[in-house]
Amino acid sequence: MTGFTPAATRRLFYQLDKGLTVLGLERITSFLTERDRKRKGLQPPKATRIRETESQYSYQRELDGYKIIVHSSYNPELPRGKRSKGRFATHGRISVLLVNVSTDEKDYQIYFSRAGAFVERTLKEVEFLMYFVNNRPVCQYCDTLLRVRQTYRSAELVCEVHADIGRQQSLYAVVPKHLEAHVDMVRAYKLYYEKKTRKKKGIKKRMRTIRKPWSKKKQSVA
Repeated sequence: MTGFTPAATRRLFYQLDKGLTVLGLERITSFLTERDRKRKGLQPPKATRIRETESQYSYQRELDGYKIIVHSSYNPELPRGKRSKGRFATHGRISVLLVNVSTDEKDYQIYFSRAGAFVERTLKEVEFLMYFVNNRPVCQYCDTLLRVRQTYRSAELVCEVHADIGRQQSLYAVVPKHLEAHVDMVRAYKLYYEKKTRKKKGIKKRMRTIRKPWSKKKQSVA
């Protein structure tokens, strides 16, 4: 459950929407998202989907070879109270993604539950990813920009040209002072989830194996 009153929902969405806009992200409606998928010839995987999030607001900004995308789980069509519409989906979380523009592959993703200071956490995560993209290091053996490769416990930077070398440094190697506490929280959460939560809940499959990717539609042969 969302657990928010109509007034709190308006306030939290306003804070999230305004904060993402200030950071330069553009709001993307479900219509534009669907149009982009059709243009690319993508079709969804055969899986149970959360219907409440199908019309959610998403946000994105393209920076130097990456797209920073936020799926808000806020659906403007869901009823809020008796006379108005627009609220966060009952199920689902906020997700922040880093998508490689040249390959359209998801290099990094993190989820935030809608509890506590979730708006602040989301905005700080976006700010950190913007800082990384704007200051992305190059390979120590060539001038290729390093690419993020997410692991179960952390995220590392690798070179596609010198892939055999493997990890060259951590995504979190350089962090602005005002974002250090946020990054430490994210890393601690990942470690706690791996060591404690998965074992306690008996979770064996991982999200990347559960969530199937969108696939290209097969062209019909005349």
